[in-house]
Amino acid sequence: MKRSISLSLTIGLAIGLSGCGRMGPLEHTKGMKPVPVAAGASRAATADELIAPSPQSRPLRNGDLLYRSEKRPEDPFDKPPGANNGR
Repeated sequence: MKRSISLSLTIGLAIGLSGCGRMGPLEHTKGMKPVPVAAGASRAATADELIAPSPQSRPLRNGDLLYRSEKRPEDPFDKPPGANNGR
């Protein structure tokens, strides 16, 4: 019983300490080269710009919302498979 309590306290302490760390802006280390300028860009991207997801990787999900009960337009590609089951 004492061993399990001791083990759980040790694990809890290790998890608690693993969250500690210095919070601050990223800095270049000695000998590190700056971020190269992308082709076609006028300047190098900042750290915040590099970690921000692009619209292509996180597209908006509001392109197909219906605000009223209305019939959707006919889609010529929304057809059931034919006799050969699409083969």
